[in-house]
Amino acid sequence: MKRMKDRKGFTLIELIVVIAIIAILAVIAIPRFTGFQESAGKRATLADAKTVATTVEAYKAETGNWPASQTVIQDYLGKTLENGVVSAIATDGSFSYTKTVQGKSYTATVAAGGAITVANGVAVTGS
Repeated sequence: MKRMKDRKGFTLIELIVVIAIIAILAVIAIPRFTGFQESAGKRATLADAKTVATTVEAYKAETGNWPASQTVIQDYLGKTLENGVVSAIATDGSFSYTKTVQGKSYTATVAAGGAITVANGVAVTGS
């Protein structure tokens, strides 16, 4: 009979400990990753809403009228709003902008004064 010291490899206990450590690390990392995705979606929506708000203001300054539709905004901007939809623009220039990022929708509300708030969780405000 061979003795245990002559055998190569890991014991069952060692493998279970390693698997438990990996599981604990995964439990810690997955929620943090989800939080980063949420934050990225909000910031992408905020950035796009700022671009649209600037475009809407520039259009108003140039033509004297608010853009009538998203198509007018896209034509003036010179590109399409990927995964984004602009609501009807009110007479004071306020509107909402909805963007879909990785299957989740985020809505930014642009007030008449230019303040932008992103909904769906903690609000992010820009100007």
